[in-house]
Amino acid sequence: MLHRTQIWMLLFTVATAIAFALFRMMVIENDDVGQMCLAVTPPVWCGVRLVIIKLVYIFDGFGLLSFGMGLVCLFSPNPWLILATLLTGTGGVFIGAAPTLGSNTSLAALGAVLGFIALARCKCFPSSFSC
Repeated sequence: MLHRTQIWMLLFTVATAIAFALFRMMVIENDDVGQMCLAVTPPVWCGVRLVIIKLVYIFDGFGLLSFGMGLVCLFSPNPWLILATLLTGTGGVFIGAAPTLGSNTSLAALGAVLGFIALARCKCFPSSFSC
């Protein structure tokens, strides 16, 4: 049986996944936003958008981070690290899935799965929120 904190972590992960999907749809893949960033004098936030695109699509940053944290979670279950693993894993899956560039979500999905396994195995929730 899942503890109440584990259920809240799962719900928070689902809400974050929805937020990442909306962010991808409204900021990264929106044609109007892309046209604004191609202007002669682009807005200041276009630099941040470009860094996010490079981090996610070119360097697979969310995937590498999520997979590394997932491996650490399996051997030392810390609830905060588990939550961070779940959030980066879902972020990598929902932002990193680009149909035009091919799918680079393998490591992010694997990291999220490792986070879910660590969440199910963590026995430290009933007494306190830190192991």
